Amino acid sequence: MQRKYILIITFLIIWVGLCAIDRATLQDFYNKTYDYIQNNPESPSLAKSFFNLAETGIILNPNDYGNNSLYYEKVLELDPYFPDKDVVLYNIGYNRFMNVLTQRDEERLDFLERTSAYSYPEELLLSEDKLASSISAFEEIIQKYNNSPYYQVSLLFLGRIHLNIALDTAAEES
Repeated sequence: MQRKYILIITFLIIWVGLCAIDRATLQDFYNKTYDYIQNNPESPSLAKSFFNLAETGIILNPNDYGNNSLYYEKVLELDPYFPDKDVVLYNIGYNRFMNVLTQRDEERLDFLERTSAYSYPEELLLSEDKLASSISAFEEIIQKYNNSPYYQVSLLFLGRIHLNIALDTAAEES
């Protein structure tokens, strides 16, 4: 029985070590890509470099929605016909939505700590204006990329966005 636990513990130590190596390797790749972008602003591969930076950034910092979406937006700014445009659009839509949602929730918690109000002020409610970049990214996938693996999840997130807006609106009206 004791041998079984020793094997399990050994496996966990090796697995944790491999995860740390992978993270260190990814961080090194991220840093080198970032440095390349900074040192080669006229490179013809700049859009692909920003794509790699964004993809790696999502793995390293999955909750850094603001920066992740900025890197994806830069891809399309540099190359509007980027080969994996559906992937880029999905990540713009998702990261922008999550960024707005996270900021709203943090501001709501702060508001509740400072006041005893039963409803939120208008600036703490979701709206189509606040989520316009997410909505347009998901709508473009739905309109132009119906064979994309991101098509169905884009429909889902577009529905989720409108549901969240409706819930905020309904809460304010009641």
